[in-house]
Amino acid sequence: MRSSLPEIAFRNSAVIVAQGESRGDSLPANPANTMAGICFLIALLLGAAGFLFWQAADQISIGTDWASQVCSLSSTFCHNPEYLGYAGGVMLVIAIGAKFGSLAN
Repeated sequence: MRSSLPEIAFRNSAVIVAQGESRGDSLPANPANTMAGICFLIALLLGAAGFLFWQAADQISIGTDWASQVCSLSSTFCHNPEYLGYAGGVMLVIAIGAKFGSLAN
């Protein structure tokens, strides 16, 4: 008696896989999707760093300890936190372009 499991053909050979189970070998991820995800993550991190330096620049005049530590790491970003925002925006545009590029294929 044969079970009612579906037959799936891989490279001219029949393999029986139960429903809900995986054979373990999956297709490789699309590199464009991976690039879009990484660029989006970098854009998010740059935006968060820009927000941190912006808050530190506001708090350093009060004499907050954490703000002086943050601004001692990079006075450029403490005086101009928008630089990180610009870089984050560029990375976001690259991420959207990579995602649209992967959808076009």
